[in-house]
Amino acid sequence: MKKILRLILIIWVVGFVCFAIWHHLAYGPATRAKVPQLEASAALIAAPRDDLLVAQSSTSKSGQALVDRQYTSRLSYPQLRAHYDAQLTTRGWTFERERPLHEWGRDLGGKIARYRRGEDCASLQYAGDKAQYGWTYALSFTWNWTGCR
Repeated sequence: MKKILRLILIIWVVGFVCFAIWHHLAYGPATRAKVPQLEASAALIAAPRDDLLVAQSSTSKSGQALVDRQYTSRLSYPQLRAHYDAQLTTRGWTFERERPLHEWGRDLGGKIARYRRGEDCASLQYAGDKAQYGWTYALSFTWNWTGCR
């Protein structure tokens, strides 16, 4: 019985490693090419004049890419939404939906607006009036990200 379990474990580990290698080879080149494209898209979108960029990052894993920028702002969510609606739509992005955000069941007033251009998504995430994250909103550009599908 122990030999059978050991054999099953070995087959599972080998299968998992083979799958991981295949996934990296199949999706790695597209992912590496997508990050600079998303960074270029993000660079074209101007923040409101007095907003301050407090953090930015670009990350990817095989088959997914994310470019994220976080800002502080004195503008309200409707003002931010109007600004980014104009910025994004002039560059070919289409508004898809808006929904409220909750943190561990708490309503801090957060919202997220989602946009799409081809297979890419952009998200305007407003932290909420009651949130204290060190940023007011984030603008994210993603490719093949779970929340974008």
